[in-house]
Amino acid sequence: PLLELFHQESAGSWMIDDGLVGRLVRTVRDTDRPLILYLFSTHFSTGAPLEKALAQDPANLAQTRDGPLPQSSYYSAPIYNWNFANTQTELTARRVQATRALLDAMCRLPARDLAKIRGVTLLGELHHLFPDFQGGMGFGAPYRVTDYSPQSVVAFRQFLQKEFQRIDRLNRV
Repeated sequence: PLLELFHQESAGSWMIDDGLVGRLVRTVRDTDRPLILYLFSTHFSTGAPLEKALAQDPANLAQTRDGPLPQSSYYSAPIYNWNFANTQTELTARRVQATRALLDAMCRLPARDLAKIRGVTLLGELHHLFPDFQGGMGFGAPYRVTDYSPQSVVAFRQFLQKEFQRIDRLNRV
């Protein structure tokens, strides 16, 4: 879990926890089996303190036309409705920072240990972007489709303009 790789300094800044990164690297070193390195930072909370801090910034959250989606839950586990339309967010910067720190440390392993890594995946899921995910994934009234973040709205307008060129063509379709 990428966002678990951070700890907060006394001055309030978030830093990579080198001890935790080292523990993960040692896990690869000490195993005799091949593995897939699964890096994730999805909507399912891992309880990382950084998640709560990131959720305070609406730019990190997906939006409906009514605004940012609030924190939700699924089987009592917190869900953060992270924005995926805009990569110019602190959320993305922290994901990149954690990925680089972990992969840089992994790449320092001897060749015999690196050979155990058969793949790296950054798989994620997006079904949480239905409001009221835990109550049926938003298929009850009123239905709200995401993502209405400013970046998504601009990108959709650009798509429509490129696709149809003129409003009468759009209206006809």
